[in-house]
Amino acid sequence: MSVRAHPAPKNPAQWLRRALPGRVAARLGAMLALAAAASGAGAAAPPLRWSAALEAGEARAWRLEDALTSSDAAVRRLQRRVVDATGRVRYASVVQARPGEVAWSIDTGHPAQRARIRITPGRVVALDADGRERWRAVPDAPICLPELMAELAVEADAAARTREGLRCLVPIDKARKLAPLRLRRLADGPDGVRRYEVGPGSLGMRLFFGRQRMDISADGRRLLGVQGQLEVAERPDGRLRYLEGSVRYAVPRALRTLPAVLSSGSLPP
Repeated sequence: MSVRAHPAPKNPAQWLRRALPGRVAARLGAMLALAAAASGAGAAAPPLRWSAALEAGEARAWRLEDALTSSDAAVRRLQRRVVDATGRVRYASVVQARPGEVAWSIDTGHPAQRARIRITPGRVVALDADGRERWRAVPDAPICLPELMAELAVEADAAARTREGLRCLVPIDKARKLAPLRLRRLADGPDGVRRYEVGPGSLGMRLFFGRQRMDISADGRRLLGVQGQLEVAERPDGRLRYLEGSVRYAVPRALRTLPAVLSSGSLPP
């Protein structure tokens, strides 16, 4: 007895509809669709994008763009760009989070801003362009990155409500150190909008860092906008001075869970 092999159907759902009764085919087709979705769960998800209008003095018609991508379930990548009215990119950064590590890089901006930072539990390491270590530090407080400041505010809400606020540390590559900032929750705005302020955490930082207010939805899930000092340099070819202005998202940016490595062991329970 000979058995003739048949090639696998290119479209199993279509084949089922022809070969089986309607109800049976429909049920099996649904099961096939679920199996296909499960097998693709680890594939790269389409990027989520948000755009915001940026205004600061003479800086009009600028925009801030955030894009969140996931190469798989364990790796997330947040890219930020600030583009001026001529289309020139004034600031570009990437935060890539994977289990146990966060990499932060500023590739476009003022020369004093550019950095490549790797953050692991209990350690912050700055790297040069060739991947060699420049300096390292041991943090005694959560790490706060400009791109994830809103996530930290929501996660540390209890500490931000205290009189002292939350002390956090931002890596400053040019100064080869972790600089202190203070995060505080302010009185709520209209419709229960949460308002947080981040400012300098030491006398020395007051010379370089202004204040920034973040507006976050009442449920803590969306960033609405930012006012005050922005991370964009006023002139990339002159002395480092940050723009003072506002950022307003056309569609509020969804806030994601803060990578644990940025707050491990340093936030109150």
